[in-house]
Amino acid sequence: MGGTWTTQNKVRPGVYINFEQTRMQSEQLHRGIVTMPLDLDFGKEHEVIEVSHNTDTFGIFGEELHNIVPIREALKRAEKVLVYRLNPVSTGAKATVTHNNLTATAKYTGIKGNELKVVVESNQDKFNVKTFVGNKLVDAQKSVTNVEQLHNNSFVDFSGTGKLSATASASLSGGANGSVIEDNYKSYREAIEVYYFNTCALYSVSDNTIKNAFKDWVKRLRDNEGNKVTLVAENYSNADYEGIISVKNGVMLDDGTVLPAKKATAWVAGATAAANTNESLTYDFYDGAIDVDYKYNHASIEDYINDGEFLFTSYDGKARVEYDINSLHSFTKDKGRMFRKNRVMRTLDGINNQITKIGNDYFIGKISNNEDGRNLLKNEIIKCLQKYDNNGSITNLDTQKDVQVLASDDTDVVIVRIAAQPVDGMEKLYMTVEVK
Repeated sequence: MGGTWTTQNKVRPGVYINFEQTRMQSEQLHRGIVTMPLDLDFGKEHEVIEVSHNTDTFGIFGEELHNIVPIREALKRAEKVLVYRLNPVSTGAKATVTHNNLTATAKYTGIKGNELKVVVESNQDKFNVKTFVGNKLVDAQKSVTNVEQLHNNSFVDFSGTGKLSATASASLSGGANGSVIEDNYKSYREAIEVYYFNTCALYSVSDNTIKNAFKDWVKRLRDNEGNKVTLVAENYSNADYEGIISVKNGVMLDDGTVLPAKKATAWVAGATAAANTNESLTYDFYDGAIDVDYKYNHASIEDYINDGEFLFTSYDGKARVEYDINSLHSFTKDKGRMFRKNRVMRTLDGINNQITKIGNDYFIGKISNNEDGRNLLKNEIIKCLQKYDNNGSITNLDTQKDVQVLASDDTDVVIVRIAAQPVDGMEKLYMTVEVK
């Protein structure tokens, strides 16, 4: 449990951290994990499914990985994607077919079920029962006599009684995805927040009501519970928040496919999740993209940057990130311009998450709140910061001055003050050129 605080009024035990600019500011956890709520044509409904580069997505969603665009684009950089199929069972439908005594019903709702077919072949006095997705054989059960002997497979459930009879092809029909509504996104948020992830992509979402609900959710996770996740959404600069990246435009892939901003969110979420605390995506190239979907002139680009937009620009037959920033554009004394830099936020979020883990795993309820205990905590925090200093995420670390662990008026509370100077990438070079 963790989050931020203004007074010492927290009820739950936990680690609460504030970052403030120009004041005392406060082993990095694993990166590369994306989550997405998706409207899909097949697969388990309302369950979190982990997908990596080696996952057999065909057996899960009825599609090869290269055909599932959001997952494919995220995995161009990410290590894994936590997928949640939004489609409601209540309004969706499972494809089905009945041939004499045998009924075959798609395992899940969705239009992909309409590509299923069952073939029953005579095998002397018995039968071979095969299940196909399109023309791909996905299951074969040999020498079967009665319906009751069949076993359900990854795509079809069998029912009925009595002896089988041959059929060249029995195609399933009636499958429907169902209409995804706002409540389905709410169910996703409730399901996913118990998982560890770095970024969440609102893939193909334009509805502002849904975006606003996700903003409230992310702010709660980040500010109240200390779970420093980042949301990626399209054209959402009015979020004006360091935990939300607003993608302004999209790209064209090398096969001619155009991915508008709402679909480019998948790659941005994957690249952001995979980037280390000492890395910036500024001027990084979108993998496999040859152009942007919409070009802006110089003045417009500057305006969008000032508005907190993450956008792509065309360069040398590729699409590159113009500036690795989030949607924050209303700056204050405590949150100045550096807080719009995603590299800086990855560092601050990483420090937050790591110190929270140290406190939760090794100190809370285990170590006495006395001078020895506080010194032990201070040493562990210094070790954490030294790792960030060594990899170039922070600089000018003074282990004597930058970490203070102090007693509080409450006997079960300690106050930790951390000064950390994040390193920013070399993103602006000012040069003088003499032309002779």
